[in-house]
This record gives sequence, structure tokens and C-alpha cells, in this order.
Amino acid sequence: MKNKKFYLVFLALIAVLVFSIAALCNQCGSSLQDGPGQSNISSEDEGIENADSLAVDDPQPESQSQASSSDSPEQSDDTTEEDEDAIPEDGDNSAPNIESIVFTIEGESIDATGGTVNIAMIGEFNVRIRAIDADGDDISFAVSADKGTLSEVRKLDDNNAEFFWVCPEGANTSLMEIEVLDGKGGNHIREITINTNDSIGLAEDDEEPVGETLVGIGADLRLSGYIVEDTGVYIAGDSSGIPSIFIGDTATIKQSKGFLSFNISGLTGATVLQSWLTINNIEHVGDPSSLISDFLVYAYDYGPSLEMADYRTGGTRLDRFAPDTINIEISTDALDDAVQRSIDAGNDNFQLKLAFTNENGNGQSDGYNIFMSDVILEVSYR
Repeated sequence: MKNKKFYLVFLALIAVLVFSIAALCNQCGSSLQDGPGQSNISSEDEGIENADSLAVDDPQPESQSQASSSDSPEQSDDTTEEDEDAIPEDGDNSAPNIESIVFTIEGESIDATGGTVNIAMIGEFNVRIRAIDADGDDISFAVSADKGTLSEVRKLDDNNAEFFWVCPEGANTSLMEIEVLDGKGGNHIREITINTNDSIGLAEDDEEPVGETLVGIGADLRLSGYIVEDTGVYIAGDSSGIPSIFIGDTATIKQSKGFLSFNISGLTGATVLQSWLTINNIEHVGDPSSLISDFLVYAYDYGPSLEMADYRTGGTRLDRFAPDTINIEISTDALDDAVQRSIDAGNDNFQLKLAFTNENGNGQSDGYNIFMSDVILEVSYR
């Protein structure tokens, strides 16, 4: 009886164990049926699943992000290296610029910046160049010419330089090249065509023109002199010393006027191109400034002899100078016209009157003593 009870209990335990296993297996089967292939997945789960799928199946967003974060710096470095290769160290350098070129001779200036110069005067020209470098680089200048004679270029300051050029004689067309360099590869070149003398305006098939002639004429000592008011006529050639004339006032408060005569008989029929009157090394007597007057130069034809009557006023004024002047040069249209009038009138002489207009009464002579050897009239003509 006892054994029978034990057997029944054992069977009951077996049954419980079997039912428990069966229930467990049934639950596992239900879980397997609820897998990813079912349509009852929630919208939240679906969004998570699609996001995961995008992350796995479409790598494009990931590659773009890598380009921005890692490739961008490399790209930037590459670009910098390429720029450095394409642009040298002076890649941002600004070339200098020639602003002006001016030719000057005997006080007359000609702007050559445009590239062409027409000149009718033969001689030595001073040429000045002005150039600017925007970077402030130290600039240098170089010049060459196919004709004439060039001096060395002299730098005046940071932006200006000068040189001298002697143009060739006769009718010529010269080519000049002016270059400004900044020492860093930047430069500016200006080519200039220079038409000199009779080459101006000539066609290639024109006949060779008649060139100009320059003559220097000294004062004629037989006709040059001075007249002291109410006193007398004094001829320069009659002086026992160095021939000279006096212009000013005397100790006796008399005005003295000077007269100069130049023999132009060799210019008959000539056309005056330009003329120059030069009086150098004027000796001051007493105090010329005390006369309170400018020194005046007149064109005045007094004929074949100097007479007391020539003291009278008259003449065509050519120029005036301060009383402290030592050297005089007149090169004006008025002088050119006066010389031409004398030639056209058939005069053998071109003549001048020189005067101060006041006397001071200070009991001494005041004025100018002009030596004949320091007086010359030059005429360029054809």
C-alpha cells in the first residue's frame, strides 16, 4: 500500500513536468511567429527599421560627411599648394607706371608722355621722367636711343630721374625707349618717336629740306656806345680800356642810356626761326637798386651813327629785368619779330637801346657797366 502511494506521487510529478514542458514549447512557437516578416509591426518600429536600412544600404550620406570633415582640410591644403605653384612670390606685385616724360631745352618744355615729340631746335635736351610704383618698391630707370648722344640716368628721388640727350643735326627721326623696373619682375616701357628739325611733317618722298643756320654776332664797337643826358656821346670802340658801355645815372644826376648795334648784313633775305640776346657778367656800379627802376631793353633803330638826338625816348620794348641782375638772356617772340623787321627793311644793323628810367640824386654813379666782349646776338634762320 505504501509502495502504491509512492508510485502515484511519482506519476503526478511526471505529468506536471510534461505539461510544463508543453506549455513552454507552445510559448516559444508564438514568439517565432511574431518575427520581422509580420505586418503588425508598429509605425515607430517601422521608422526605426527604415532608418537602420538606410544606414546600411545607402552609404552616400556617410561619404559626404567624411568629405566635409576630413577631405575638406586636405582639399584646402591642396588648393593652397596649387595657388602657390600658380602664383610666384611676386604674384601680387604691381608693375611701376610711367606718369610723365618731359623734354626741356633753353627753358622750353615739351611733353613726351604721349609717345611723340616734334622739336625744331637742335641741342642738348634735359629729359625728366616721373614714375610711380603702387607697392612702394625701389624703382630704377633705363634709357636707350638709336640716334644722338645719351648721358647716364640720374635718379633724383624715389619717383623722378633725369638724363641728357643731344639730338643729331639735320632732319632726323629718332627712336627712344624708356624703361622703369621695380626689381621684382615688374616693368613699364615707353617708346618715343622724336622728329627733329625739318623732319617734322615731311613725307618720305619730299625733297631734302634746306637746313637752318645759326650765327653769333658780336656788338659792333664802332656803333655801340652810351649817351649821358645833356653831356655827350661815348663810343665803345673809342675807349682806351676794355670796350664797355654805362647805363644808369651819374654823380651829377644825369641819366645814361646804352646802345648796341649788330651787323646783320649777312642775313639779307633770311627767315628768322629764333634769336637770342645774351649779356653776361654785368658789372654793378654803385647801387643799381637805388634807381628804383627795372632795367629795360628796347629794339631801336638809330642808323649808321650814334647821335645826341638818339637819347630821346622811343623804341619797342623787348624785356625788363630787376636791377640786381647779373646775366641777361632774351629769347622771345618780340625779339624774333624785331630782328625779322630789320632784315625785311633792308637794314645792315639790328640795334638796341638800354635804360633805367630814374635817377636817384645820391651824389654817386649807380647802374650797369656792360663789357662788349660779353654781348652776343645769335640768330637761327633759313
